[in-house]
Amino acid sequence: MNKKESVFISAVLYLSDFANDAEKFTRNLLDSLKSYFDHYEIIIVDDCSTRHERFLKEVLPSLADESTITLVHMSVKQGIEACLRAGLDVSIGDFVFEFDTLEMIFDKGLLWDVYQESLKGNDVVSVEPKQNNVSRSLFYRLFNKYSNADYDINASAFRLVSRRAINRVLELNMSSAFRQAVYASCGLKNSRIEYKGSASPRKARGLSLAIDSFLLYTEFSKNVCTVSLVFILVLISAGIVGISVGLGWLFSASVLIGLALILVNIVFLLYYARLISKEKDSKYLISNIEKVQKG
Repeated sequence: MNKKESVFISAVLYLSDFANDAEKFTRNLLDSLKSYFDHYEIIIVDDCSTRHERFLKEVLPSLADESTITLVHMSVKQGIEACLRAGLDVSIGDFVFEFDTLEMIFDKGLLWDVYQESLKGNDVVSVEPKQNNVSRSLFYRLFNKYSNADYDINASAFRLVSRRAINRVLELNMSSAFRQAVYASCGLKNSRIEYKGSASPRKARGLSLAIDSFLLYTEFSKNVCTVSLVFILVLISAGIVGISVGLGWLFSASVLIGLALILVNIVFLLYYARLISKEKDSKYLISNIEKVQKG
């Protein structure tokens, strides 16, 4: 490529003990950014990793003259979502690449393809595998079925987000506990590019995040409450009928089942309220931020 783009590009990388190819990934990413863009930075968010001491102390300083590299150290392990929120807040690029996993499981040319796709007016462009395992496929199928977002989401290798999309999320006071869902709901245009292959098996998202995201960003919670209310009304009617025709067992059964449903709903609503409160107060803890100097 002869002519490079003059926009400023940020790349936010999540570094955890799950990352097996941090050095190779960072070198390849630097080569690609250098080929396509005049101005760029790399922000590595260290989620208290214990396996990458050589990478942080020796490899990164050897690369520092090729790019502006910023290292964000988290105070305690906080997971992908909190760490990438921290990286986004530090970034200054017009566009920001978000990498959940440091594995080059895709062709490097996709970085340029994604950028070109963003120039078509897409504020969020996700790079998604054509193949997924059964559990991921099921989760995203159910999520998209019940979601009220403007766009479907899927497992992704990385995504490119415009500064406008990042600012929109901040303006709307939308938490990024599940960034894919938030971006799909922010009112800006989303797009996707597929590549041959499967998503990385090393993403450090737990089952609890999947459950919480499903409850927060879909209509499932509302449907559950509606169905439960209908069942409670049916049970009340059955109890009244039981009394009127002298069927005491029907009345007793209706009362017991109704009380059980009410208890389940109370627990569910308390859990849902906790999630909403947690979302509003969502914060992250940073130990320190350092600019990597040439070693």
